[in-house]
Amino acid sequence: MPWLVHLPTSLRYPGPLLLCQAAHRHVYRNLRWAALTGIFPTLSVLNTGGEILRNQWKKNPDNKGKMYTGGFFKYSRHINYFGDLLWVTAYADITRNWYAVSIPVLLFCFFAFYNAPKLDKHLRDKYGKDYDDYASKTKMLIPFIY
Repeated sequence: MPWLVHLPTSLRYPGPLLLCQAAHRHVYRNLRWAALTGIFPTLSVLNTGGEILRNQWKKNPDNKGKMYTGGFFKYSRHINYFGDLLWVTAYADITRNWYAVSIPVLLFCFFAFYNAPKLDKHLRDKYGKDYDDYASKTKMLIPFIY
């Protein structure tokens, strides 16, 4: 058993092993931080970008009184809320704190069970059958899922 030969050496001199483990944790933490903070601007595009596209569309006089279903809103009726959920989840993940997980969970509940249904009712009252058709083809919050 070749590993038995090296076992006493690694037990006598654990420094290199511990140093490698510490370096690995440090590199992993920095890469994770970079990846997750890079997610924030990307996911903010779902919220802000969707609203900018909708605002530009609404400025066109030909679209007055019409419902906007283009851009990111063709994937989800409330894509801006989904973008918020994703970046809040990324920040909660960065903290590595179990209490932080409660924020995206509570935010999801707020969006899915209060805000989105309330807005759906308003849009249904305003646009009628057009909104019902759109709602039957488009998921409420999470594209392709929910």
